[in-house]
This record gives sequence, C-alpha cells and structure tokens, in this order.
Amino acid sequence: MIDLNKLFIHGRYYYNDDKLYLYNTASGIEFNFRGKMASISLQAKIGQQARAWVRVIIDNDDKKPVELKFGPQMQEFKLNCSEVDKNHNIKIFKVSEAIESHVIISNLEIDGYFLDKPIYDYDLLVYGDSTVSAFGNLGNVDDEKTLDDTDGLNGFAYLVAKHFNLSPNILSGSGWGLSFSPWTTPMRRPLLKYYDKVAVIEDIPYDLTKVNPKVILISLGCNDSHYYTYTGEIGKTNNELLEEFQNDYHKLLTNLNSLYPNVPIVMIYGVMKEVHNYKPMHELFLKEKDLFNLHEAFIEGDTKGVSTHPSLDSHHQIASILIKMIEEIINDKC
Repeated sequence: MIDLNKLFIHGRYYYNDDKLYLYNTASGIEFNFRGKMASISLQAKIGQQARAWVRVIIDNDDKKPVELKFGPQMQEFKLNCSEVDKNHNIKIFKVSEAIESHVIISNLEIDGYFLDKPIYDYDLLVYGDSTVSAFGNLGNVDDEKTLDDTDGLNGFAYLVAKHFNLSPNILSGSGWGLSFSPWTTPMRRPLLKYYDKVAVIEDIPYDLTKVNPKVILISLGCNDSHYYTYTGEIGKTNNELLEEFQNDYHKLLTNLNSLYPNVPIVMIYGVMKEVHNYKPMHELFLKEKDLFNLHEAFIEGDTKGVSTHPSLDSHHQIASILIKMIEEIINDKC
C-alpha cells in the first residue's frame, strides 16, 4: 500500500488501484521516516525499453546513491539506511525518460514510522525534448542509445531544479516536436497536445493548477526545425510550416501565462547546435518578448553525447549558465 499523505510527489503522476505511476525524467517521491530500513516495490511499464531506472538518495548523500534498474516484473527493493533507529530522508527519482518506460510503485513500507512529509514552496516547470531528457549524455557520439547511457538526473533541467531547491516538474519526449517532428509516428504528433497530460503519448489529464513554478524552462524547436527545414510537407511551404510552429509556441506561452501570470519563462535553444534554427528562434523571441515575461537562452552544447547530444560535462555547463541567468532574473524581479 502507498499512503500519499506521507509522500511529496515530484513531477506528474497518476494514482489508481493502489498504484502510483511515475512518467517523466526526474519525477519521483520523497519522504521522511524514523527507523532503519525502507522497502519499495517497483516495476516498469514497457515503452521503448523493457527496463526502467531510478536513483535513491538517502539523507541527501548524492555521492552514494542507490541505483535501481528493473523490468516489467514487480520487484521489492530493501533500502538499508542505518543500523539503529534514526531520522531519514529518502528521495527516489526516475532517471530514465517517459517514452522508454513508466515506473509503477505498488508498495512502500518502513520499519518505523513516517515523519512530516517534505515541503517544497516552488516547482521548476519544464517542457522539452531529448535535450531535457539528457538523451545519451553518458555515451559517445557514435554509440547507440540505451537505457544505461542516459542519466536524466545529470541533465540541465534537474540540475537547475536541485540548485534552487525546486521540485522538478518535467514533460519531455526524445524526438518530439512542439508541432511536428521527423522522428515521431505520425510526424504530426504535437507535444502541445500533451502539455496538460501526465506524459507524452498518455491521455491522462494532469492538473497544472497544482504546480507553483518559480520559473519555467522551454527547450523545444530543434525537432520542429528539422521538419519545417528538411522534411517538409506536401501542399505547404517551409515558411508556412515555420509559421505554424511559431503559432503553436505562442499558444503554449499563452496557456502558461494564463495559469501562471508573469512567471519568468526561459526560451532555450542551441543545445543541439541546430544552426538552421537559430534565426527562427531568435525572431520568435523578439516577436513574443513584449507579450510575456520571456527570456532568451541561446546556449550551445558540445554535441559529444550519443547522436550529437550534449555530453555529461556539457549538461553541467548548460545548467551553470541557466542558474546564473535565473539568479539574475529572480533578483531583478525582487
């Protein structure tokens, strides 16, 4: 059994039939208890991969995490925290991304008693593609993508949330575009349609009024740009497709501003060094900046990860740039 009243849930989730479903990168649970040991039952709901990966952080010790990888069969994992009864904080975050597999938690037990659940005043709301999922950041440019070479908790989105002690709330999908992408089936499978769902592909609604963002990050447009620049579409010019993407971006900004008036929104591009996308994104920023609390983050990655994605070091560098930028935004706002 799972008592949601004892847990702080990071990110989007769905609870049904006494099971907690987690989807996106850096979604997870956090709880406090007094005792020596906790046990958790986990299974993966298969997507592109037959396994899922979560990281357990005990008492904020990031240097000694417990890595759990599991498949579709329910597995119980015991977390030994101390030899004697002590107060403990447990964080369990999803490392792998939504399109690979979902995580199902069916049971959580402790050998003592729960303490007051953790509290986060603000969230980091993030919309993105593979750049946010940290696609292939542990691998090399010519490697094949696997579950093991993508560490979402060493992606820039989670690193920014961690720095500011914000709860990460991410919606992302590798290969996805805001409007369209050559790498989804069908190619017109817009992430915009899922902005208020628990995950891409899933039609389960998610209540965005539960989110209290300090800042919003958007890292979208790379996959769209390949579609409107190279793939094309019969009966539409590339400029017409570009305009459609820009209109959809405006819709996303409008939706978010309606929910969270005047919350700073950071438009991120350049992470994949998609040079054909630089001018359209900058022009889009200039078009929208006076309508919203919008900030431009042109940041180039190193393209040394799998399939020219940012490497581990690059994600940390991108996070550092964003952290400095967000600190300035927050200070200006105050």
